[in-house]
This record gives sequence, C-alpha cells and structure tokens, in this order.
Amino acid sequence: GRWETFSTLLELADATRAPKVRDQHGKGLLHFSLTGLAYLKRSGDAHRRCVDLAVEAACDPREEDYRGRSTLAHFVECMGEGWATTGLDGSELHMDVVRRLCCCKADPQAAGPDGRSALDIAESYAFVQTKAVLEGGGPCLALLDSLLGAPSDRDQASAQRENSKARMIEKK
Repeated sequence: GRWETFSTLLELADATRAPKVRDQHGKGLLHFSLTGLAYLKRSGDAHRRCVDLAVEAACDPREEDYRGRSTLAHFVECMGEGWATTGLDGSELHMDVVRRLCCCKADPQAAGPDGRSALDIAESYAFVQTKAVLEGGGPCLALLDSLLGAPSDRDQASAQRENSKARMIEKK
C-alpha cells in the first residue's frame, strides 16, 4: 500500500527486471500488490495504485506462481482468506481490480494445478459479485483507460518519484 515507495523502486529498477522479480514461491510484484489489496493495511486506493504500477511496469496479469496458480486465482483466493478484510466481494474497488485483470487478458477459467480456476474459487467462497464479474468481464475500454489513473494521479506519482530520486542522490 505504500505506492510512493513502490513507484520509486520501480523507477530505479531496470525496466526489464521488474516483471521478473519473484520470491521463493514464484510470486511476483503483482501477486504482492494484490495480496495487499485483500489485506487492506492501508487505504484501498493506495493498494490499487500499487496494482496499477505493477501492471504499468509490465508485470503480466497472466503470470503464474511456481505452483502454476494464476495471479487472478491468487487474488480471488486471498479475498476469501481468514486474514483478508471482510466484505471484499461487495467492494466496488475490488470488483474493479478483478475487471482490470480480466481486461488485461487474465483468464478467469485458467485452471491451476489443483484444477481450480479463479471462477471456481469465487464460487467456493460464495462470492456472487466476483463470480458475476469473472463470468461477464465488464466493459474493458473504460477500464483500460482508467488503468493509468487520472492525469493528476500520474503527475503526483511522477513528482514524488523525482523527489525521492533527488533525496537518494543527495544522501550519496
């Protein structure tokens, strides 16, 4: 949820490296951003910005972890975990992110090694709204346009990245 820091890290990293960053479980930056969005330690908008930044940094919404579970299935699973914030199936922010992932070609029917897809997981948690979004997809053009955020958001993020870089250079 610390999108300013996340933005700075992505800016300082080589553009080809960000999509390849993985932890020991094969989870990438987008997986972590989505996990944070399910936990909501910070504001939903801050976590959403991290998701947007990961996608902008070419982290593929179709990527899988080392077990072969898709990013979309990971997010839907996280939404149902005991540690997740309650009521996420009714959250417009979370449904918007599910739509965004689908618009970026994440496949709701892609089965993981356990044979379950994001759609199956949504059904197992009785996520009525999530299942409806996964089945219908929703209008992608407006969502793709909103993926980059409002121009003021982009300007603010860019200015904060520049300030952070300047501070790091001054410390050296």
